[in-house]
Amino acid sequence: LECYEFMFWWPVQGVTFATLPVVFACGFIKLLLAPEFNFTGAIPCTYGELASAQTDESESERCRQGRTGTCFLLAGMLMLVSGSRLIIPRLREVEEQFLLQ
Repeated sequence: LECYEFMFWWPVQGVTFATLPVVFACGFIKLLLAPEFNFTGAIPCTYGELASAQTDESESERCRQGRTGTCFLLAGMLMLVSGSRLIIPRLREVEEQFLLQ
């Protein structure tokens, strides 16, 4: 058991290294779009707000939630694309030449 003990840590290390970027991305998005730091709050979200200088508080909260959701959606898509590039191997040159014939 002692000689294989180091192999028990590999899954833990893999899960940790895969989870850290996701946690940092989620924390970064939530921090940037938190109500205290809402730097996009001055940007109107609807045409009605664009025409008038006044903003409704509930509409601003809805827009902030929508922007947060959009950021999470884009971050998830980016992680899926980059993860699939790592998992799916590229063809070797010999295989590419065979497929081109």
